[in-house]
Amino acid sequence: METVSSISEAPHSYGPYPKAIRVLVVDAKEQDNNVLIGLADPTGDIKAICYEKNLVPKLQKNKSVLLRNFQKGRSCLIVNKTTQVIPTTPLKDIQPSNLEQAKCLVTPPPPAVVALKDISLSPSGIAAPLLTVCGEVVQDEATHVVGQAAQEVTNIIKQDETTFPVALWNKASHSPAKTGDKITISHVSPRNDKYLRKLALSTTTDTTVTIHVLPPSTKKGGIVGIEEQNDSLLITIFTDDGALAQYTLSPPKTEALLKGKTVEKTLEDISEEQFVFSVRGSDIESFSLTSTSSTSNPSSSTALKKQ
Repeated sequence: METVSSISEAPHSYGPYPKAIRVLVVDAKEQDNNVLIGLADPTGDIKAICYEKNLVPKLQKNKSVLLRNFQKGRSCLIVNKTTQVIPTTPLKDIQPSNLEQAKCLVTPPPPAVVALKDISLSPSGIAAPLLTVCGEVVQDEATHVVGQAAQEVTNIIKQDETTFPVALWNKASHSPAKTGDKITISHVSPRNDKYLRKLALSTTTDTTVTIHVLPPSTKKGGIVGIEEQNDSLLITIFTDDGALAQYTLSPPKTEALLKGKTVEKTLEDISEEQFVFSVRGSDIESFSLTSTSSTSNPSSSTALKKQ
């Protein structure tokens, strides 16, 4: 019977491996149509890829199994329809470092955070390192299909002293991140994007998109513009400190503002009103009327119609 240490040094096989191996399933994660598995024994750790869905229930976390008729890949074990997965007695005396590394084989830890201003391409012939980036979404696009592989991608511009395009591919493209959100994106790679035609960041299969929920803040001022955007409203506020700011008001709060009236009529009726808004990111969570004032707003309010 093989050990993890001995099989790691063995050449890859084109057919079933001639010996069995007894291992602990440390972690497992679905990826595309396959399952990534982190395995360990007292001699080390190794990654496996399971291509046979019927075997997945037998490869449960924290269970010891005997694997037979698997293939030895260049850097992992391949579990397919010829593989036998047999429950076995629990493995003991596995070093904590091997357990932790087996988990990292399935879910790699996020790479170091790099400021956007410091990102550049690697020299020719050198693989670009994966990065983690943080910042604010300042522009987002609707998900669309690109290329013959029908991959879905959303291009998002992030800001951290500078702006940078990020191509969110496939699973990452379904992130609900939107303009105004503070986000962290892990496992991205810098490259000359042929679709964006500029230096950009591109997500990988290990990418996670984390949206940081900010505490709500309070804004005071008058509403000077309303733009209809599908079921939502883009509200332009002239704040009491003399600045213009735009926020999104989503249903059903839109009806609380319009009250069945048109945008033009609503702007006419509230032109002298002052409001207090509770905002989180780019969204208005709630609002209330404070008092009327003829000095806090510009002399006229303008309805911004969507072209």
